[in-house]
Amino acid sequence: TEKTAAALKETQAVLETLTDDAIEKLIGRKAKIGDEERELLQKVEGHYAKFAVETQDTADSLMPKARGLFRVGQIREKLGDYSEAAAAYEESASLWEKLAQTEKEGGFYQSKAAKSHRSAGLVLQMIGRLVEAESKLKLGLLKSPQTKEASIEHVQAVIDFSEFLRSLGRLDEAIDQLKTAASILTKWRE
Repeated sequence: TEKTAAALKETQAVLETLTDDAIEKLIGRKAKIGDEERELLQKVEGHYAKFAVETQDTADSLMPKARGLFRVGQIREKLGDYSEAAAAYEESASLWEKLAQTEKEGGFYQSKAAKSHRSAGLVLQMIGRLVEAESKLKLGLLKSPQTKEASIEHVQAVIDFSEFLRSLGRLDEAIDQLKTAASILTKWRE
């Protein structure tokens, strides 16, 4: 019903606000999280996981489900559970891509899918799964919309990939990516 859908959206908005506050203010400033912060993140993650399972796969429910899974990825990453974070980011990317198929322009949802792929790639890099990391970072770069509105997001994808290449000692490729980033910024500044 419409009333249930409205209540679900409101619950999701409250959960997102609380999560943002908890991650940024309480936990984001600390170099290492303690038991209390870990417990809080696990509780919040549980709410997102429950929300993701209980919602149906309709167009209206896919967006909050994709957001929730991305948040689960962020929380798992903060907890140091990198494999689980990558899995949550990838599941989120899959849902964003489904939503992108429903868009005429495809920009907003496609941008979210790209960010989810990049996030998965970055955590996979952290645990040494470099082949998978490169694949996800490339996918994030490929899926990143190349519009003026999304230029900062696309440049960030290029820079992330460049940094990955640099970390592998592939300096010529890394420099080429940085030149691409500079070219994009110059193009959209004009």
